[in-house]
Amino acid sequence: MPGGRATVRVSNIPPTAVAGELFEYFESNVGSVYACEIATARKNWKPRGYGRVQFESFPAAERACLFAAQDRLPYFQCARLSVLQSLDDIIVRASDEGNRIDDAEVFVGNLVDERTMEVLESWDMVSVEVLPERKKVLVFLEDGSRSYKLEIMFGDVRRSCGCYLGEKGKGGVQNGILLQLNYAPRIYERISGSTLASKCGDRYRVFKEDFPFPWVRTSDFSSTCSFGRSYYLCVKMNGLSSTEILRCLPFVEELGCLTLTKQEPSFSSSLLVPIINIPQNIMVEYEILFQLNSLLHMQKISVGQLNSDFFDALSGLSLDLATKILKKLHKLDSTCFEPVQFIQKNVADICRSQKTLQFNRSISTEKLMSCYRAPFITPSKVYLLGPEVETSNYVVKYFSAYASSFLRVSFVDEDWSKLLPDALSTEIERGVFMKPYRTNIYERILSILRNGIMIGPKKFEFLAFSASQLRSNSVWMFASNEDVTAKSIREWMGHFNEIPTVSKCAARMGQLFSSSMQTFNVPSQDVQIIQDIEVVTDGVKYCFSDGIGKISLSFARQVARSVD
Repeated sequence: MPGGRATVRVSNIPPTAVAGELFEYFESNVGSVYACEIATARKNWKPRGYGRVQFESFPAAERACLFAAQDRLPYFQCARLSVLQSLDDIIVRASDEGNRIDDAEVFVGNLVDERTMEVLESWDMVSVEVLPERKKVLVFLEDGSRSYKLEIMFGDVRRSCGCYLGEKGKGGVQNGILLQLNYAPRIYERISGSTLASKCGDRYRVFKEDFPFPWVRTSDFSSTCSFGRSYYLCVKMNGLSSTEILRCLPFVEELGCLTLTKQEPSFSSSLLVPIINIPQNIMVEYEILFQLNSLLHMQKISVGQLNSDFFDALSGLSLDLATKILKKLHKLDSTCFEPVQFIQKNVADICRSQKTLQFNRSISTEKLMSCYRAPFITPSKVYLLGPEVETSNYVVKYFSAYASSFLRVSFVDEDWSKLLPDALSTEIERGVFMKPYRTNIYERILSILRNGIMIGPKKFEFLAFSASQLRSNSVWMFASNEDVTAKSIREWMGHFNEIPTVSKCAARMGQLFSSSMQTFNVPSQDVQIIQDIEVVTDGVKYCFSDGIGKISLSFARQVARSVD
């Protein structure tokens, strides 16, 4: 059974048995055991009579099931055990020993051409496990005194390439695996301490190796934010061939020889990576800079090719022509490693055909009023997306002259799915009154909300959020200028300083960011200001008509007809 689990479910366990005894029983009668646990009604108390045993390999688990079915297992404390295959491992690891790689080297970086990888950072003495049964790859590494685990799902892999690294050449052993990733790996940090809720040291749990639990989610720990900057991960298998392991990976290709080079690309100094850092002597409009970042984040262009030649070729174009060419880059199916030639070719084609796209600037501005740039911020990366056409809201309509200064930022997981609560805060310590552990992802989000986002010349600051955005972990940000700031927009929205409750204040502000559709303009002479219904109790003023208005029946019918 290829891809099976090395864990079995054991039933009819005597109530007096402990995990260590069950561990020794299967170790002596079946094969090497990796972990063993007995289910209990409470922690370390009242066993339920069943449990799980995880072997070192899948054949040992198969052998245990076969022996039990043929009554070839001896009695365990006067009880005949029932053994069945289990779909859940005690410790997540590769069932096949051949899919476990020790003493490997890992390189992260980007391709600058088809067979040259620019390495941002590397680690040695790394353990790699391929789990085809779970459709994931696990990478265990040490950075300083800390231990980390990288989790790469098969669905996040764009392609897997077998390659030759080092001096082996094509005539030697294929000793490398290059993974092109759609998203950054999920990163976990191993936390240990005397007060932690560890699975070790329990009468009903035994492990062959010591596991200082738990693993908790964290952000990019590398010194240069290399996981956020890179899209490729290369594994060098010292003294081993990668051919067998490649068969377990998705989208396999043969690459040949891969050259590794060490060179630091040009990025901003911000922790929000990868954001392109434009040289000061080159002038690029914000709209073009945003699209360049989007192309980089979607892997349509390579960061190694964003040099002075590229910016010289781009800066000589009009905004309309540059936008046209960048849109063509967005439509490519693979990475363009020669963007300068791509620009020159398309400029020549447009000039020959004399079909240059004539943009109507008034129409573009009008569309921009309902187009939002919507960055996704993950624990390791930032993705600049948009503009996306959507139903506008009252705030953006009112400040339509500054529409490009609005961002709708979403905080998501590495694969753009919703961030789970335990990625931000989790309980890792024993005790009733222990505080939850705030992860580095929590601190990253908090830092962005406080300090904002820099994209080229614009610094975006927190503005507000609507009720629907609160559920989807999204906020509005605005790039302040000499005329309008995020603070002045909030003051224009209303007087919220007197609302003591944060959630209520946010809800009131969020009402102005709800999607809206313009129907009729009401002349000022047709508007009547009426007093709120307010009551003062014990010196506190309460408003019972907040957000309430009136509309005439005839006008309401006109609005309803226009919406239909």
